[in-house]
Amino acid sequence: MLPVFHRLYPLIEVSLTEGRTKVLEQMALEGAVDFSLVITPLFHPGTLTTIELYQERILIALSEKHRLAKQHPASPSEEFPVIDFHDLDREPFIKIKEGQQMDVLFRELCRMSRASPRVVLESESMIAAATLASVGLGAALTTETLVRRAGTAKPLRAFSVEPPVPPRIVAAAYRSERYLSKAARALIRVMTDVAASRFQNG
Repeated sequence: MLPVFHRLYPLIEVSLTEGRTKVLEQMALEGAVDFSLVITPLFHPGTLTTIELYQERILIALSEKHRLAKQHPASPSEEFPVIDFHDLDREPFIKIKEGQQMDVLFRELCRMSRASPRVVLESESMIAAATLASVGLGAALTTETLVRRAGTAKPLRAFSVEPPVPPRIVAAAYRSERYLSKAARALIRVMTDVAASRFQNG
């Protein structure tokens, strides 16, 4: 997205800050940044204005050698076979750290399916979690975008989740009463256009 923006607006400088979703929301709320890229639903609903960029499916990432992956062979008619989250009960799991929406989703899936995966590692990065899943350290929650675009150390299998979970919505968020500069609006517009053209299927 940024290369496209720089090509269209070469005189505008963009400064980036990384952080967990909850922290990024707080930075937008405090006006420390023009806007933050966040995952909805928000930790601070009603305090931020959001502009949806794109949606993506939530999947379970497994090594191709994992027993569940072998029980659900790949099929041309079913790109992401369904795995019941309860089948991951007591299985090694790489969890995203607290303060991110993926952690909230993990806890909700555990509650709904009455499963207790054995957390072997907590990571701040979904890319790192998917890479570790590919080498057999454990299962991990991931997204269709990462499955299609992020290279992993070894081949990765991805599966739809049962019970079903809503798609992950990536949005730009800014403080509702804050004036959003023309530059910030231009960047959001470019991100929306790029997402619409490139991320429709992950």
